[in-house]
Amino acid sequence: MNSQPDQSAADQLLQQAATRFQQGQLVDAENMLRQLLQQYPDFMPALMLLGVVLHHQQKPAQGVPFLIRATEIQPQSAPAFLNCGTILLAAGQTSLAIEKLLRATQLQANYLPAISQLAKAFELLAEFEKALPFFSRWSELAPLNPEPIRGRLNALLQLKRFAEVISIGTSISKLSPHFRLVGFKLHTAFAAMKLHDRARIAYEELCQSTPPPGSPTPDTAADLALMHSNMGCIFYDLGDFEQAKTHFQTAIGYQPNDPALHQSLIYSTKELGQLDQAMGMIHQVLRVDPGNHGILDYQAEILQLQGDWRSANRILEHRLLMPDYQNKLVGTPWDGSNPAGLRLLVRWEQGFGDTIQMCRYIKLLADKGAKVVLDVQNDLRSLMRTVPGVWQIQSDATPVAKCDASVWMMSLPFYFQTTFDNVPNHTPYIFALPTATAAWKQKLQQLETPGRKPTSRIGIVYSGSPTHLRDQWRSMKIEELRPLFTSFPDVQWISLQKSGARNQLVNLRLPGQVIHDLGPQLNDFAESAALIANLDLVITVDTSVAHLTGAMNKPVWVFLAANNDARWSQNRPDTPLYPSMRLFRQTKLGQWTQVIDHTIIELKKRLQ
Repeated sequence: MNSQPDQSAADQLLQQAATRFQQGQLVDAENMLRQLLQQYPDFMPALMLLGVVLHHQQKPAQGVPFLIRATEIQPQSAPAFLNCGTILLAAGQTSLAIEKLLRATQLQANYLPAISQLAKAFELLAEFEKALPFFSRWSELAPLNPEPIRGRLNALLQLKRFAEVISIGTSISKLSPHFRLVGFKLHTAFAAMKLHDRARIAYEELCQSTPPPGSPTPDTAADLALMHSNMGCIFYDLGDFEQAKTHFQTAIGYQPNDPALHQSLIYSTKELGQLDQAMGMIHQVLRVDPGNHGILDYQAEILQLQGDWRSANRILEHRLLMPDYQNKLVGTPWDGSNPAGLRLLVRWEQGFGDTIQMCRYIKLLADKGAKVVLDVQNDLRSLMRTVPGVWQIQSDATPVAKCDASVWMMSLPFYFQTTFDNVPNHTPYIFALPTATAAWKQKLQQLETPGRKPTSRIGIVYSGSPTHLRDQWRSMKIEELRPLFTSFPDVQWISLQKSGARNQLVNLRLPGQVIHDLGPQLNDFAESAALIANLDLVITVDTSVAHLTGAMNKPVWVFLAANNDARWSQNRPDTPLYPSMRLFRQTKLGQWTQVIDHTIIELKKRLQ
């Protein structure tokens, strides 16, 4: 067997095989190359061509050894490393492919085929930080090629570098053949940054233009679906759920199997109050994808709105199958059986208000004989020591208590078979600490205007946490409460507001009135409870303070957005969760005027 070929004979056989390959006669080309390599096993051009031929026969893995051998024979050949890397990519050996392609770029600077393959390889691995410089270099070397522009903008979007997308996108002329490709990415960046007006303009420009015949960047179904999905999200954020629904429906027309689009459509339909229609959509999705956690969440939310709490609680148990809940409980998961004699760890989940609401079940567990170890958020620990039935409070500073079983707090309604009609609502089940309560009584007296006894002390909270998914609707501006304040100049108004929204108090001017800003002094919920214990009424948007006041059995009036949280049901002025609570509901999303007018009327009755 010859290792060095007779150049003339080998070249002739190679040319014949190449001709067969070009004519699409792949099997013949493969056989000829294998015969050639039997005679000349180190004939590098034949090794490379055989690897390519096998790749075109959908057998890239079989071609890889020949291509690797070619790089070993000619370790200074950039094309050899390029072909090897390309076929390795097709064979699914991405890491090794990147190694070979990087070597090609080291051997030949600005080697465009290798640079483009590296960009695609890193994108395939979702390593967008590494893909970005290769897409950028590819774009510089081939400015008329739309693919590196797409890849570069997509990498920037994935890295959430939206400002750079906007900078690149706005530099592209509307006359450019790449305008629409860039326009779709630019629109996504505007939508992600919640630059709603600019996103709408970008959308209108895309709608007004059409890709020219033979365009190098024809619209794809994915582009059009994303564009309409973006617009749906924009209108959703603006509270225009009808327009949002229309855009999500259009997006589904382009990508009917995208579960995220169906979730968005369902939620928009639900926000419109079309609960039966939304439930029908949910059933359609669940027939195809019965374990879709997002859809199951929506199903439970609608059932809760409709008053079917038992079914909602059962469906919500699906969350325990999600990765965030795996291996997080101590000991045996409690299954709702008789807890007598068990040291039972009850673990918090979700927000402060949820924890306060669920603590009503602690006494029920204790009454059944459980020693309840309560794990709650730091800001609630002092307060939770007042909850009847708590045996021990779990602290981050101490090792996890040795327990026989544990349970997630939001599962307690399910295990107690809670319905709208039988929810445990014996309040108070949370109490203010006597010493702190006495201290706040003295502080409030010191805040009174000399010689002017207030007719009532009323606490106010007008904004929730800005990180809450629904905060844009549930919160309000303090300026919107001006009519309420000025209608009752003899009330001692106490702001319990925390977070950045406190700054709104600085700009509120009420001649002859003061809104006492006590939020900064409320270091935890035990301190808040002591202050609330001294108030005659709390008026609040849907925040944890509403739950705290209700759990203390103190009068609380809650302002609800038109698309209120499901726990507050629909249309009712009250809730079985807290007997001392009244609900004041918007009739139109985003408009608080009617709510405040109603509150003024009711407060006048209360103070008479």
